[in-house]
Amino acid sequence: MKYCLLDKLLAEQAISSGAEYIMNAKAVGIDYDEKSSSHVYKNNIFKNNIIVNFLRNGKVEKIKTKLLIGADGVNSDVVKWFDLEKPKELINALTFEIDLDIFDGNSVHLIVGKEYIPGFFAWIIPIDRKRVRFGMGISSNSDNSLKYYFNRLKQLNIKPFSHLFSNFKNNKISVGKIPLGLINKTYDERVMIVGDAACHVKPITGGGLYYGLISVKRCSQVALESLKKQDFSEDFLSKYQRLWMKDIGTEIKQVLILRNIFIRLNDSDINELLDFLDIKNF
Repeated sequence: MKYCLLDKLLAEQAISSGAEYIMNAKAVGIDYDEKSSSHVYKNNIFKNNIIVNFLRNGKVEKIKTKLLIGADGVNSDVVKWFDLEKPKELINALTFEIDLDIFDGNSVHLIVGKEYIPGFFAWIIPIDRKRVRFGMGISSNSDNSLKYYFNRLKQLNIKPFSHLFSNFKNNKISVGKIPLGLINKTYDERVMIVGDAACHVKPITGGGLYYGLISVKRCSQVALESLKKQDFSEDFLSKYQRLWMKDIGTEIKQVLILRNIFIRLNDSDINELLDFLDIKNF
C-alpha cells in the first residue's frame, strides 16, 4: 500500500485522541435504534440513533451511533445504504514501483492519447534517483479493459517507458478506481460522506489527498458542532456541504469543464495542443 505510513500515523493520532479501532471486521448494514425515541431539537423531529451491523469472527455485532461518517472510499457502502449520489465517472487505474536509474530525481513523464490511454493518462514519477512509480488510468467507459491497454503500453518503444517495461517482471501492482464528478449532496440525516466516497478528487489528475484533507477538516468541524448541539438533522448537516463547496467546489466545477473538453479531443488535437504549449510529444 502506497500510503501505509500515512495511514499508520493518522491511526495513531486518532487513537491518542480517543478513537477506538475495530479490527478484522466488515460493516454489512445499518438499522435504526427501535428502543430510543425520535430526537427532537427546536421542534424538529428526526430519526433514532443509527445501528451499524458488522461481521467479526463470523458473528454479527452492533454499534450504536448518533452520527455516521462515511469515509469508506470509491465503493462506499454508506453511499449505498443512504441512497446518496454516486460518482459521474470512474477511472480504472493501476500503479507499481520499480527500480530504474534513469532520472535526475525531478523529471515527470506522461503519455496522453485515446489510442493507448482513453479518458486519462499514464505517468512515471521519481521516488528518488534510483526508483520510480508508474501509473495509468482509463475511463471505465473505454472499449477494452485496463489490462488490454496496459499490455499495449508495454509494447511501445518510447523512452523512458520502454526502459521501465523492459525491467518490469512481477512487480506488485495495485489496482483501484478513481471517482470523478461533483456530488451535490454529501450528507443526510445523521450521516456525512467524505473523501473518495464524496468524490473529493481532482478531475484532471485524479489526486485526492489535498481535497480530502480540506473536506475532512470541514466534516469534523460540522460533526463537532452537531454533537455539541445534539442536532443531527439533515438541515443542520447541510452546513458541511456549503463549507466544502466554498473551499473547493468552484475549482472542481471549472476543472470538470476542462475535462469535458479533454475527452472530446482526438490524438491529433492533443499533439497540436502540446506543440502550441511547446511540450515535447511523440
